Amino acid sequence: GPSSRAYVVDAVELAMKIHRTQPGGHILVFLTGQEEIESACRRLSELIRGRDEFSDPDAQACNRPENLLIVPLYGMLSAEDQAKAFEEPRSEAARKCIVATNIAETSVTVPGVRFVIDPGYVKHKAYDPIRGMESLVVVPTSQVNPARPTPARLDFVARRAKL
Repeated sequence: GPSSRAYVVDAVELAMKIHRTQPGGHILVFLTGQEEIESACRRLSELIRGRDEFSDPDAQACNRPENLLIVPLYGMLSAEDQAKAFEEPRSEAARKCIVATNIAETSVTVPGVRFVIDPGYVKHKAYDPIRGMESLVVVPTSQVNPARPTPARLDFVARRAKL
């Protein structure tokens, strides 16, 4: 797998940049599993709490940090917590940032998503000859499914759907 999880940090930073600079529409971030999702959600929360300097009173309401709702989505969550990804925010000014496993990519549609961030990594079952067993390793998507749409294509489709 990748030697570092820099792509998780990059995805979080891109989500915040989208939130600060782009008009409404939810953000969907694909990561490889629960640990990465929880880490990304913690980092997003920290960035929101630490961003008083960008609470521009003239900014559109949807771009203010307090209006970014962070919603994890992975299989081990309760059904109630998973349902939060599909609910509309209570405030019209709010925007969701759904941080999901890329397994959700083919199985769910989240209404209102306008931006998709896909770092291009997946978990893939591989045999480890040293341990004599299979394990899940993080690999670039192209090693698993070369025919899968590229992240740029997914982002284009998401943006185009709302134009």
